[in-house]
Amino acid sequence: QLKEFFWFAQCKYKSENYKIYVSEIREFLNIAKRKTNYHIAFFVSNVELTDYAINELKNYIGDKNKICICLIQDFIPKVYEYENILINNKIKLEQEKNKYLEYKIENKILKTHNEKLENLNDELKKEIKELKIEIKENDKKLDLILEILNKK
Repeated sequence: QLKEFFWFAQCKYKSENYKIYVSEIREFLNIAKRKTNYHIAFFVSNVELTDYAINELKNYIGDKNKICICLIQDFIPKVYEYENILINNKIKLEQEKNKYLEYKIENKILKTHNEKLENLNDELKKEIKELKIEIKENDKKLDLILEILNKK
């Protein structure tokens, strides 16, 4: 369902005694900021991050939904997970687009009906005005008739 899934990965392999340092995470985040045409950026390693590196990630001001930090054994499942997320987002976007188009069509229909109602309202106001004039004229005629009858 997803035609193209653009991603890049930065991999770091270290001795089990070491962790990923904040400078390495900064480097990765800067690369992710500079690149534009990708859905997700993966940072893959065989070791965990230092607390400072974790804090750097927490304070990252870029799009956190486009960043995935994982251990090497979790990499392939994470790729599939993010692919599914993108597919679901694409489906939601299509649904929202269809709803928007439905609302747009409804709005156009309502505008047309509203214009017709406004025209009808204007015509009715005009008719009411004419009827009021006619009633006034008839009242005058009636007054004249009553006046003539009273004189007899």
